[in-house]
Amino acid sequence: MPAQGDRQAGFQVTQGRIALVLSLITLMTLFHQGSKIMVSYEYRLASLEQKYSETVTMQRDLTKELGRLAQSLNDLNIVLREVQIRQEEGK
Repeated sequence: MPAQGDRQAGFQVTQGRIALVLSLITLMTLFHQGSKIMVSYEYRLASLEQKYSETVTMQRDLTKELGRLAQSLNDLNIVLREVQIRQEEGK
């Protein structure tokens, strides 16, 4: 028949094992949650990188278009000056 001290020690070992298992379960749960969060952030980062790339492309296109517009305005200004000179010569 086991003595009271042996039973007490066995109970403490069992409590320790239960605490260890619960700690491992908690750790695994936290790791799993961390993995899900990391995947979510990686997806968001990839999405932001894609949007940034699209924005840079749009900016380049707009810059080219503004350059064309500036050239068209310059051409129009030249034509208007020529018309004005002809009108003044006709007076």
